[in-house]
Amino acid sequence: MHPLASRQIDDFAWPDGFASAAWLCWHVDGDAGVHASGKPVDSNFASFSEARYGVTTALPRILELCAEYQTPASFAFPAFVVEQRPDIVLACVEDGHEIIHHGYLHEDVSKLTADQEEDILGRSTEIIEKLTGQRPLGWTAPSWGLGLGTIDLLHRHGFLYDNSLMEHDVPTVFDFPDRALFELPISTVLDDWQQFGVDLANASGGFASVSAAFSLWRDELLGLAHYGGMFSPTFHPNLVGRPGTLRALAGLLDETREGHGIWWTNGRAIAEHCRAIHSAATESADTERGGRS
Repeated sequence: MHPLASRQIDDFAWPDGFASAAWLCWHVDGDAGVHASGKPVDSNFASFSEARYGVTTALPRILELCAEYQTPASFAFPAFVVEQRPDIVLACVEDGHEIIHHGYLHEDVSKLTADQEEDILGRSTEIIEKLTGQRPLGWTAPSWGLGLGTIDLLHRHGFLYDNSLMEHDVPTVFDFPDRALFELPISTVLDDWQQFGVDLANASGGFASVSAAFSLWRDELLGLAHYGGMFSPTFHPNLVGRPGTLRALAGLLDETREGHGIWWTNGRAIAEHCRAIHSAATESADTERGGRS
């Protein structure tokens, strides 16, 4: 199925009277991101140490923040990092958070052959499941790369949702004959790399002020709440997990967790809600067609 072939979900509404939804998706790229960049691994120690900051220093305080605000989150791990740091992956699981598939070595699958893409997807799924006891339900594309066959591949491997495309403000559905695959959309506006990302090896990128970045994200969050959409940021622990940015995130949670009709949850819960609505609408349509026959 074409990656741009999803459609809006019939009779879609947020649960329990909520007007919109928000979830925190953390891309824990660690060493995998540096390897995927193609940099020589024996001479870019500063890049590796900056990437490891997100795993070693920032992620424990992110878990503390989630516990403080009783906010479930989703953590996207390349399977390489799962093998490197099983302790931190299990810490996320033990705190009730979701683990999302994020490739093996943060590969841009649009540059792979179909066989390579399927091999990486299958091997990485096995690594995550062996450690956590759970198959990941969600996949998010490293470097936002999708191939023409990626959606079919995710469906064939039993995924419930993708989190990589940008056309809509609300979840959409890819219709397959046996079961649906849902799209939980992202936006480059909500990607922290656009604000804080720096390539140390090439001296490229730059830093926005924390207040400017969170002013943008606050406006997007409240705008999406107004229009019934979904706030789906892409945060990296080595960026938003730094002390100043994480305290700014705490301030955003303080302001918006109550009184704005926003359902703060994780990707799995949103996708499962979509599945329930889609299944009910499909059964109703089948019943209506049967009554007319």
